[in-house]
Amino acid sequence: MNPLVSVVITTYNRPEMVKQAIQSVLSQTYRPIEIIVVEDSSESDVEAWLKENKHTEIKYIRHDNNRGLAAARNTGLRCAAGKYISYLDDDDEWLPAKIEKQVSLLETQSKDTVVVHCGLFAVDMHGIRKDRPILMQGDIRSAIGQKGLDVIPDNSSLFLKEALQKIGGYDEDITSHAEYGIWMKMARAGYRTDFVNEHLVKTGEHQDYKITKDIALRTRATESFIEKWSPEWEQWFGTDVARTMCAQLCMKVFMKLAEIYISGLHFSAGMHCYGCVIQQIPWRIQTYIKIFTSFMGALISQTPLYAPIRKLWLKKVTSNEQ
Repeated sequence: MNPLVSVVITTYNRPEMVKQAIQSVLSQTYRPIEIIVVEDSSESDVEAWLKENKHTEIKYIRHDNNRGLAAARNTGLRCAAGKYISYLDDDDEWLPAKIEKQVSLLETQSKDTVVVHCGLFAVDMHGIRKDRPILMQGDIRSAIGQKGLDVIPDNSSLFLKEALQKIGGYDEDITSHAEYGIWMKMARAGYRTDFVNEHLVKTGEHQDYKITKDIALRTRATESFIEKWSPEWEQWFGTDVARTMCAQLCMKVFMKLAEIYISGLHFSAGMHCYGCVIQQIPWRIQTYIKIFTSFMGALISQTPLYAPIRKLWLKKVTSNEQ
């Protein structure tokens, strides 16, 4: 018989999006699946919608206080009955074969391979699709050392639940970087990973509030994450690699924040984020080139020129990758 898979859908103030996420799980070709919806203290009609549509098989849990993504995922982990567990954010959706293909792969792996992932594709507000590369295979610690934190997959993984329990689940004391944190803990435990070489998760780009848009929260979380893990990076990979990983993380976080603000014409906040990037990597000319490219791209994204330019660019990138 197929092993039970527990799917934990975390949500905060996105009632319409989470319904689409739930439907994508109900449409999975794999059975049996346990579905747990964890609402992190927001007020929505999700619980009523589940009752109205007679989804009695779906377990609904609501936090009385907003505790963050890591705590919501840990709540789901504690309640999960499955051998395997997978997390789905409320603004993402799965293609129907996602769980089936991941279970099929994970069932054939050695005991040290406790997680498999797959590719994601993003669809922006213009309907343009961008596939994200699949980068990690084998020993997790080695992969991170070779390619940095960018190697860590987004929300597209299927975990052995027992492994997550052994490493203590997600870090609730850091308000962001939940994905990075759990993969670092798996790296510390010596675990391995593999992937299904298909893009089976759709992640949308939208204007709803995200914690990633809050400069102060994101800054504190990034500083806390680096403070926790940089000594371990230095021990594993050496001082130079550890310093580079810290700089790369800051660049990724604040460059993305800057683009969000600039595209919304919030120039002061955007320039503040670019300043955070320069503070981390002030000595490289590539830093300033990336900032200029990022700034122009964020501006163009709000014009009619964006869609045709992006399509041409993606076509060129795809051609080069092939």
